[in-house]
Amino acid sequence: MFQSFQQAGVTPLPSNDPRDLFGYEITVFTGFDSHAGTTADVSIVLTGRLEQTQSRHLRDVETTRKKFQTGSIDYFLLTVPRPLGTIQSVRIWHNNAGSNSSWFLGRVLVRDLQTNKTVWFVCDRWLAVEEDDGQIDRTLYPASKTELAKFNFLFSTEVRKNLSDGHLWYSVVHCPLRSSFTRVQRLSCCLSILMCSMLANAMFYKDGENGESDSGVEVKIGPIRLSTKQIGIGIMSSLVVLPVNLLIINIFRKARAKDAPRSEMSPSEGQQKAYNYYAYDDDSGEDDNVADEEKEGGGKTDEKKNGKHEKKALTLPRFTIYIAYVLIFLASTMSAAFTIFYSLTFGEAKSQRWVSSMMISFWQDVIISQPLKVMIFAVLFALIVKDPEKALKDDGKQTTELGKDEEWIHDPYSDHRDGFDFKPSGEIPRPPGVEQLHLARQQRQKEKQMKAILKEMFLYFAFIIVMCVVAYGSRDNQAYAVTKSLKDLFSESTYTSLVPFDTVITASIQLNSR
Repeated sequence: MFQSFQQAGVTPLPSNDPRDLFGYEITVFTGFDSHAGTTADVSIVLTGRLEQTQSRHLRDVETTRKKFQTGSIDYFLLTVPRPLGTIQSVRIWHNNAGSNSSWFLGRVLVRDLQTNKTVWFVCDRWLAVEEDDGQIDRTLYPASKTELAKFNFLFSTEVRKNLSDGHLWYSVVHCPLRSSFTRVQRLSCCLSILMCSMLANAMFYKDGENGESDSGVEVKIGPIRLSTKQIGIGIMSSLVVLPVNLLIINIFRKARAKDAPRSEMSPSEGQQKAYNYYAYDDDSGEDDNVADEEKEGGGKTDEKKNGKHEKKALTLPRFTIYIAYVLIFLASTMSAAFTIFYSLTFGEAKSQRWVSSMMISFWQDVIISQPLKVMIFAVLFALIVKDPEKALKDDGKQTTELGKDEEWIHDPYSDHRDGFDFKPSGEIPRPPGVEQLHLARQQRQKEKQMKAILKEMFLYFAFIIVMCVVAYGSRDNQAYAVTKSLKDLFSESTYTSLVPFDTVITASIQLNSR
């Protein structure tokens, strides 16, 4: 849990010079594809209308903060001595090192900390020698409004957001780092849903006989027995417990944060100088106006640019969180108690059907209801709303203020309070050469083929196991003993003095031939 909170911070690049006054926040989105993360060292070059940065490593001096994991969003702070102007392109690559160097880059967001202007760069391609076109070095250009409003972009953005925040079970493991709906609260809601589902399923089985007569049409898959009634009860139970748990979830989501925001900071020296530099940027006339308005009117800039006031989100008082916890405690304890009381009246057959229905309720919520909700909302947003600003409103959002329970993770200059040793680093990241990439591509292709062969062998082995379970799992354990006993008694005459069956048939044939 502590490591998850560590990942929420912005990472200052080790190559930053503390004398630099201009900063850019770089947000890198890694895809959700299988093995989309990378262990290689990633480098980047920002090109603006006024300046271009040197190649810089996107890495963290804190080894516990792993970057570029599958589905992750990583934040970096890059500083420069002079402003770059409007960002025109981003060149990004990796050194193809490590055990899993292949990387699926989703998109990159660059935010100018002086003017608070953001620029999106869409990639959605592999940077890998064995995938796509085999390139690990790509140059990205700013995405236009038309590109940001495309169905594929909006759908993937909404699915990523809703899957990590809206899917209750999945979000316990991969919840948004800055979400006010914490992992503990999500796990508590999961417990409440599970306990209520157990009670709802038990209530459906409280009446009726203990035999098999009320099980409906039954299907046997090896040792597993499923009936239409069990499936129906499982689905109905998950729907019955939905309203109460939705109330609890919305209380957690709407409750206000614990820490009140601190007072706004005045523009820094870098911001003041940036206003003068941007006067030379031909494409930043709008930025100059924004800068002047920020100096005069502060937070009114966004309202003037958008032409409308943003509606404040509905929030609940902080103490409502404790009400939600009380509801979870009551729902869980009462469900557990009544489930125990109901189970005392169940026989073996009814208990087995109740457990099957409960598991159906759980899995249909995990792999059907929740993903279906995520997909439907994403499709409706991409087809009807078609507003990239709403879709990207929370992506890459970071706060510059510390909360009362937060502290700075990086303090690289703590040992140099009286002065700094400004020695330029001699290491300049460069992408691998063509010959090196050719050898690496051949090696990776062989590894990929070997993985495919091993995967196919594993699937065949699993298929054989499943077939054996289906074919022999539902057979009676006493069937072989009964068959052998009958054979020994009548055919072999092992335990009697009777003439063997084969001898009787032979003698009968001989008599008939006479």
